[in-house]
Amino acid sequence: MNVAAAILPLLLLASSAFSEINRLDRWFLVEDPPNANFSASRTGSGAGTTVTLTATNAAIPSGTDIGYQSFNGNTAEESSAGYTFDPGSDFTVAIDYSITYGGTNPLNLGIGFGIGEDGNGANSAGVALARTEVNVFGNLLPAIGIGGAARIDDVNQPIATLTGILNGLSDNGSFFITYTAATGTITVGRSATPGAGAPENAATFTGIQNSWQGRDLIVSFFMRSEGWTGGTATATFDNLRVLNGTPKGIPPRVTSVARTGGMLDFSFKGGTGWDYFIQGGTDLVTFPDDLTGEPGTVLSESPAGSGIFRGSVDISGKGDAYFLRFTDQPPTGSGE
Repeated sequence: MNVAAAILPLLLLASSAFSEINRLDRWFLVEDPPNANFSASRTGSGAGTTVTLTATNAAIPSGTDIGYQSFNGNTAEESSAGYTFDPGSDFTVAIDYSITYGGTNPLNLGIGFGIGEDGNGANSAGVALARTEVNVFGNLLPAIGIGGAARIDDVNQPIATLTGILNGLSDNGSFFITYTAATGTITVGRSATPGAGAPENAATFTGIQNSWQGRDLIVSFFMRSEGWTGGTATATFDNLRVLNGTPKGIPPRVTSVARTGGMLDFSFKGGTGWDYFIQGGTDLVTFPDDLTGEPGTVLSESPAGSGIFRGSVDISGKGDAYFLRFTDQPPTGSGE
């Protein structure tokens, strides 16, 4: 049976996602490309999740990244789980960070926090921190530098310097991104205070989003080698907060529907390891019925870790028009 025949006139399917962008345990690992000398781990849960990124005492090729992004595809259109911001609305996001370098003169590796249209960073802007050598009165000295960086169609834009720490081996504070929809302007910044509400140093990329493609905007943070030859580096990220604006959830993507008698079988793509719920109702506005635990309802990720969910629900006696919604938002009163 084709999808159209399954959903009309008795049933229509809708899907939604609940936007909890501050839950870093629901963000998606990106390794570009994978490298054995980078590692990532998470502790805690929900909004209390802390992410740790580590580089070991071995060379890592320049341009290699590890980090997390807020959706599971390269663009919002290709994703089936996660969170974005609408480019038609203003927003400000911030995250706390710390980094510590060790070993003998560790250089050419840093961290960053940014927004953009794609996981590849072809159209993106953000704030970055790196330990490099700088020329001070003719002498090369190690320093932590913090600045703003941006790309248009994968072309680097001029770097904007924010501040620096001569001979520094550690730093912590908050990174900030502010997007202004009316002008397409992105302001990036840094505060030396974790949990701060505003940056102490900032740089502006005026109108840069107007040169992008107009897609929904991803949020990401990362560790990057620019020719790391050894030493150690450990960075943490936590306390992601939305200071202004409203993020959007990406709904799961329904991939199949088939009805046999009163049973409806379905599959959809979602977030790996996420919990989903099945809700029902007689219109496409409210979905008061929690069907997740009803007799005859089955829902599981299969194969485990694939992000593909399969299940069935008993729709017998639901009337001539009954609608289902697959969502990661627990029903009201569930206690989850």
